[in-house]
Amino acid sequence: MSVQETEYGNIDDATELLEQLSLKPPSQRKIKISNLVEHVCLIFSAEGLSNTVLSRIIDIITLPNELDQASRCKLILNLYPTDKVPSNIIFNVVSSLGHGQSKPLFTTQSALLKWLAFIYDIIEDHKAFSKVYSVLFNLLDTVAIRSHICKLLCLVTQRKHVQPFRIQLLMELNRQFGNESALIKLMQVFKGQFPDIILGPMIPGNSNIFTEKDQEWRERLFRIQKDKNVAVGFQKISSIIPSAYTANTRENSIILEDMRGFPDLVNNLENIEAPNQLVAVLGTPIIQKYLLLKPSESCFERIDNWLLAFFEEELECRIWETSRIVEMLQAILHYTQYTKILPSACLKYFDVMLTSWDGIQGRDIILNLLAYLPLDTSRSVLDSIFRRLEEAILDEGIESKLAILGFYSNLLRYWFACLLANPEKSQAAASSINAIVVHANELALTVIQANHDVPNISFALKFYETASFLAGNTRLRNKLDLIIPPLEAIYMMCFTLSISILDRVCAMLVTYKTAFQLIVDQGNSDTNITQDKIDSARLQIMRLNSCLVDLCNCFWHSKAFNTSDTNALGCLLSSQVQKTLKDYVAYLGNSFELSAMFGLSLSPVTFLMARSYLEEKEKSVNQSEKHRGVITPASLQLLQLKGGLDISWKEFRLGMLQSLEQKGVTGMPGLIYSTLKQFKPVVSR
Repeated sequence: MSVQETEYGNIDDATELLEQLSLKPPSQRKIKISNLVEHVCLIFSAEGLSNTVLSRIIDIITLPNELDQASRCKLILNLYPTDKVPSNIIFNVVSSLGHGQSKPLFTTQSALLKWLAFIYDIIEDHKAFSKVYSVLFNLLDTVAIRSHICKLLCLVTQRKHVQPFRIQLLMELNRQFGNESALIKLMQVFKGQFPDIILGPMIPGNSNIFTEKDQEWRERLFRIQKDKNVAVGFQKISSIIPSAYTANTRENSIILEDMRGFPDLVNNLENIEAPNQLVAVLGTPIIQKYLLLKPSESCFERIDNWLLAFFEEELECRIWETSRIVEMLQAILHYTQYTKILPSACLKYFDVMLTSWDGIQGRDIILNLLAYLPLDTSRSVLDSIFRRLEEAILDEGIESKLAILGFYSNLLRYWFACLLANPEKSQAAASSINAIVVHANELALTVIQANHDVPNISFALKFYETASFLAGNTRLRNKLDLIIPPLEAIYMMCFTLSISILDRVCAMLVTYKTAFQLIVDQGNSDTNITQDKIDSARLQIMRLNSCLVDLCNCFWHSKAFNTSDTNALGCLLSSQVQKTLKDYVAYLGNSFELSAMFGLSLSPVTFLMARSYLEEKEKSVNQSEKHRGVITPASLQLLQLKGGLDISWKEFRLGMLQSLEQKGVTGMPGLIYSTLKQFKPVVSR
């Protein structure tokens, strides 16, 4: 039974009953209202309440009725909205504050003010507080609720709210009532917006607006809103990242804290003063946009200096896995993903931290951060980082290898993007990129050999495809070395049960061959292409041709593992392995030879597609005599003799390639077209 299925009915029925009972004196009630309040509070704290129910409950709390004070406060403590709170509810609460017979008791008002501070981050329109700012400020002379009003005003005060008459009233209240911590805190907020205020000597105010118990309430609200898929705007109150703060400003200056959206930022970009706590950029999107539109070396240096001080303090503890450091690294990751710039302080921190890291705590965060290593990082630093990473992470399992391989893929992808933006850096980066590709090529081969599951092979192939981006980009391939994957890896990927992987491998090989051929063809006319690069391209073409011949022998010629053709390597299978496989095929007792079992009509990955293509051809001519069994040259001839579809083996294979292309499988046909001489005119056209 859910919390809503009780004697009081659902939440709407219970709310309606509460409205009715709150209007009756206790002596006229047939139901004990405290039990009903307990019931609705249980629902609110477990599942939250909609804005419709919230509005009705606020009316019960704020309007004159017979509900006792304890019940009102209990209801307020359990108001967990499931949606963004609309402005009309804010206005209703604020209108209930102050003096008067129709107003709730000050205890209730204090609880309502505290609740407004709690939900400040999930208000639908923050302009609502600006509209009632004068009302709230004018209630500061009410002693019973002043501390809670001050806390709320500390959250909602903007630069436009700081006016001389308000400053004068605050200073008068401070002289009249002494050093109240909440009042001093509000004065400090005003001084931050208007530095010319002279506060004089006073006891420092409490910097924490919310207590630990308050934070528990907000954490529950966060969980409820998250369960309801509501975008929660606030962060943890205990965040270690300082808030944006601009001091020593002029009265007519414009500060980032006043910006309420991207249009405001763009319209005032040239006149905005950078905040004193620039490190707030790690958790403040508006400052991130500001630095993106108006970058400054001094600003980035200030951020680095703050982070260096933070990391040094954490390293003194000798325990990097504290929640503080994980939270900071997570914030830096969000910032880095947005700006694509890794703070140099992080690099210095990792250089020390990685020596004692266990390779498990915060692995994803660290790898994602290091995927933004600057392109101009020295080889010695890179080698040190990569070595320590692999020593900490790699073990006997496949997951650790996939994690490192994914890191190398992300790093290459980032570096390639940097090179496209700054092609002049390609010469300096060539050594680092080549080293990563060569090393990670072998790691990917290890992944393929260790576990032949399709997801793992696909992950390894993803790295090879990332590295092949150079081959397909005209701006980079003439400036950087192109390194093809090991032939062992290519052959193993081609003999999986996935048409997707096979097609991706074929497309990658065609990309490489086209790139090498262009380098050779353009070598005489392009002065950027050295003779060494041309000679290297010719050697790579020879290696690729061997692979392409082997694959065409498998798919097209039905001569799998043949080594008699020029350049053929027989897919690197030794004669002993081939003999074993042939014996196994003979043991199965079918009429097919091993060499023919990887053709278009027999291969496990294309067999069903071949059957489907032939059936579609038969339907298109309304043929009554259907083909049965495996498609071979002999079976097609027999089909023709029986009066069935008249199609030759060559026509079938050509049609099959076209059918594959129509289905989005373009890599394998492309490989055959670009390799076999009979298709050269087609490729040229």
